[in-house]
Amino acid sequence: MGRVREIQAFMDDLRHTRTPMGLQQLMSDMARDMGFDIVTMYQHVDLSPVRPSLSHMRCGTLVGVTTCPVSWAEHYRDHNLVAVDPRVLACRRTSSPFRTDEMGRIIKITSAQRDVAHRQSRANIGEGFTVPLHFPGEPSGSCTFSMLCGRSLPMRNLAMANWIASSAYQAGRTMLMRARNRGAAVEPPHLTERQLQCIVLVGRGLGEGVIAKRLGIARETVKRHLKNARLSHGVTKSIQLVTQTLHDGQITLRDLISEQEAEALDAGAA
Repeated sequence: MGRVREIQAFMDDLRHTRTPMGLQQLMSDMARDMGFDIVTMYQHVDLSPVRPSLSHMRCGTLVGVTTCPVSWAEHYRDHNLVAVDPRVLACRRTSSPFRTDEMGRIIKITSAQRDVAHRQSRANIGEGFTVPLHFPGEPSGSCTFSMLCGRSLPMRNLAMANWIASSAYQAGRTMLMRARNRGAAVEPPHLTERQLQCIVLVGRGLGEGVIAKRLGIARETVKRHLKNARLSHGVTKSIQLVTQTLHDGQITLRDLISEQEAEALDAGAA
């Protein structure tokens, strides 16, 4: 199966996953398929409520799943390492994914942050690839795919990992909203056909002026369609709108990428 189809199949599975344990298992399986050993996804908040049973997600407290050893997860939680974790601090400076060996370009690594890395190494957790995850009005978060010490990152699958992280985080947010809504389903807002057309073209990297020419409408009309769609989804950035619409199943990954991009993504696994 091509990578694009694998990612889309993962997104489809996410939409039918109703439990945090199901989400964690899906992420674990996909991480292994991509060649990673561990996956961890947390909101950058006080992690004291986090439990291996994932009760913190069932209660709608925070997004947090991990496949790392329980002993390390508990050590990280109990020593409040999220406050000094260099990956967390780097996420505050960038919205672009980064590898562990790239953090020094983003932040100045302090002795306290080196200590976190040392403790992690003692837990047999080595290189990682981190995807920052930001939504307005919410705590920031991240998803990190890690390797056991001595194993190298599967570089050919980093682009795929970025898609998987964004999709999984959206699913986690949906579970929290459902829990806070006492189990009631969170129905996606209805978007018009023209709004969806604009979202797809934004997802392809086109600007408002180019979209207007492509659709044969005024630039101000494109702005209005995107603004109304963002308001419907409660987001402030168009890229968040694209991600949310993907998660809702109103558009597909294939809608967003060209045949050349699909071939390049699939070739990464060859």
